Amino acid sequence: MVTTIDTDAKTLLLHHGGKMSYDVLIVATGSVPNKFGWPGQDLKGVQGMYSYQDLENMEVYTKNIDRAVIVGGGLIGIEMAEMLHSRKIPTTFLVREPSFWNSILPKEESAMVNQQIVNNKIDLMLKTELKEILANEQGRVKAVVLTNGEEIPCQFVGLTAGVRPNIDFIKSSKLHTIRGW
Repeated sequence: MVTTIDTDAKTLLLHHGGKMSYDVLIVATGSVPNKFGWPGQDLKGVQGMYSYQDLENMEVYTKNIDRAVIVGGGLIGIEMAEMLHSRKIPTTFLVREPSFWNSILPKEESAMVNQQIVNNKIDLMLKTELKEILANEQGRVKAVVLTNGEEIPCQFVGLTAGVRPNIDFIKSSKLHTIRGW
């Protein structure tokens, strides 16, 4: 694993102390879920869905649970809702916008998607935002609190409110990114 990029020496510093030279460097490190500083966002049972390890963790954290909550109304959120629904896990889907994917789809198509979500017994809550995630005594998620004060008991929270490039480790280098932050 690369820990530091020395652009002057065109060298990668590796976690075990080794070095590797390069001529041209392409950084393709994928993405990480956006987190917005919500209290409880790092609890056990709270995660995004961006890697195989996330899928494995979801399998562990959703065994024998009573309810899940998904935060964010994009493609990853709807995929996660379908995965939970297929396992017969009651799911609440929090979408900040007034309709699912209304900034992408025409109004009528967005309304059809909303209806399909509801028809599949997924609790779709539009114009709804997360305030915080509460922990139980073991440090696992036990509920979410919405900005309107409502509390929803749950044992799993999927954070699917977008992604950002996974480039935190290069911020200390002189590397200029074209499509990253």
